[in-house]
Amino acid sequence: MARDEHFFADLLRAGMQERSWAEGSYSLLTRSSGGSIDRLQLFAAELVAANVDAIVALQTPAALAAKRATQTIPIVISAGDPVSAGLVDSLARPGGNLTGVDGAAAALGAKRVELMREIVPSMKRIAVLLHPSDPFSKPFLAQVQASAATLALEVEPIAATIGDLEPAFAELQARRVAAVVVQPSLPLAAIAARLRAMRLPSVSQGPFFV
Repeated sequence: MARDEHFFADLLRAGMQERSWAEGSYSLLTRSSGGSIDRLQLFAAELVAANVDAIVALQTPAALAAKRATQTIPIVISAGDPVSAGLVDSLARPGGNLTGVDGAAAALGAKRVELMREIVPSMKRIAVLLHPSDPFSKPFLAQVQASAATLALEVEPIAATIGDLEPAFAELQARRVAAVVVQPSLPLAAIAARLRAMRLPSVSQGPFFV
């Protein structure tokens, strides 16, 4: 279960290959929400019904959906601050049927502000595009704001509505920001393409912002 199905599925296949699991010796069922959190619970239920051996869930919303769907199938997650999100009891002893890594997305979001300042030294105001339905939005924004404060940057939080991103893009133009930090659980391919067309420097994760 992932936001950008093909990109992460390819990474998973490469990892399996490195561990001598040749493609064809296993079945990989993929589901991508395209940033629509409402679809994740349905996808999680489909995978449980398919009686898969394990579920890999990327980003906090997908991990939460998988946890709600099963208490028996092993779930491997990559999610920001999984303890605060209620995914695991602790990083050292996650408990239950979940394991994985802290995606450190909040800390990376802060680091990306520093990188953007190096690219655009004159910037004074940045925007943060947030996924309003993602429970990780608040800690992600808080880390970006803390990093921006050390650089004397103004931060403009903007909610991006899945299925209708145009109001968010219009707000970016209206606020005259110099750069944009994009929360990773949003549909990154579409957002990156539009921000390039707007000639707005932007940063997030994945190949779309390279």
